[in-house]
Amino acid sequence: MAETIRRVVTGHDQNGIAIIAIDGDAENVRVRRANGLTSTLLWVRDDTPSDNSGNADKASREIGVVPPDGGSVFRIVEFIPDKNSVSNEEIKKRAWPRAHY
Repeated sequence: MAETIRRVVTGHDQNGIAIIAIDGDAENVRVRRANGLTSTLLWVRDDTPSDNSGNADKASREIGVVPPDGGSVFRIVEFIPDKNSVSNEEIKKRAWPRAHY
C-alpha cells in the first residue's frame, strides 16, 4: 500500500499576497487492484503558459495518462514489486559475485 502524499498548493489572495491554498493529503489517488499500482494526481495544466488564477483545484478531475494538448500532468506513480521481484542486494550479488557486500 502506498503512503499518503502531502500536497501543498500556493496561491495569492485578493491583495496579491502569497498564501497556502491547499495543504493536506492528495485526494486524487487511483489504485489498480490487479497489480497494486498507485497513481496520485497532483496537478494538471491545460495550456502553456498556464493561467493559475482562481481557486479551482487543478487536480480535482478525471484525466487519463496523456496530458491535455499543450498542457501537462504532474503525478506520482508507485509500482509495487511482484512476488518474483529480486532485491537490489541480490541483483548486485548476481552481477558481481566476487564482490563483498
